[in-house]
Amino acid sequence: MNSFDGKDFIHVAKSLSKINKESYIRSSAGRYYYSIFWITRKYIESECGLYLNKNNIHSEIPKFFKDEFYKKNGIHRPLIRLRNLRNHADYDSYSFDLNLIKSIDDDYNHILNEIKKLVK
Repeated sequence: MNSFDGKDFIHVAKSLSKINKESYIRSSAGRYYYSIFWITRKYIESECGLYLNKNNIHSEIPKFFKDEFYKKNGIHRPLIRLRNLRNHADYDSYSFDLNLIKSIDDDYNHILNEIKKLVK
């Protein structure tokens, strides 16, 4: 298992989102996603003892949280949304602004809080 947990990416995301230019906001969306990607991956590997298929890891993590046990935590959908927005930020002409970053931050914090509850 890789010891990198990605928590520092959130500091990068928040710094980038303070600059009201679309390129920075798009980059911020990507860092939000990668921060929560590493945090959820670490949870799955460290707390659950599962090692995910590296070829499909970005789809395996949301699938893990779709399991009946995790449905009540509401992690699955926001995680998919953050991944989709990261893809839009990198590849599409989807409009990115500070309001979108606020909703990304809300999803990020929801997932993070639910993961913290699971670890306790």
